[in-house]
Parts: sequence; structure tokens; C-alpha cells
Amino acid sequence: MTAAVETDIFDNDERIIINNAFKGILPSEFTQKRFLENLRFGRSINSDSTIAALLEGLELKVSGLTDSEWDCIKSKLPLFTPYDESSIEDPVINGE
Repeated sequence: MTAAVETDIFDNDERIIINNAFKGILPSEFTQKRFLENLRFGRSINSDSTIAALLEGLELKVSGLTDSEWDCIKSKLPLFTPYDESSIEDPVINGE
């Protein structure tokens, strides 16, 4: 039996990070190990303490998932977000 994990363990910012990391990657290549390595790299090159804390919290959540829980999360990608970067309107771009 596959472990079911709800995606509500992630806040909206974390969901956006996960969705962006998943873009253009085959689901079979989007491994927990690869994603955690990317999060660690992002933290290592980031100088913004708020973003570093966000990435660290996400890393802790993802690293605590079992393989079957990770597979459950992957099966729900892309994760629902009430907004994402494509839904934010820029008044300069839109001529307002």
C-alpha cells in the first residue's frame, strides 16, 4: 500500500518552488535526492536570510518524506497554488 501524504504540508511559497523545480523534468528524473541537492545548492549561493530560511524549511520537510510519500507528492505535480508567477499582473507590462 502506498503512503498517502497531503500536499498541504507545504505552504504556497514551497509549492511554487517545487513546481518550478519540476518544470521541464521527466517525473522519473525528479527524484527526492536531486531536489534536495538543488535546495542545498540554492541555500549555499543565497544571501537573503528569508529565502535561505524558506529553502531550509522546505529541505527539512522533503528530507523527512519516505520514498512512497515522495512518490505520492510527485503524482500530484504540479501542486495547486492560489497564485503563481504567471498569474501576477505587472502594470508596466500590461500598459497600465
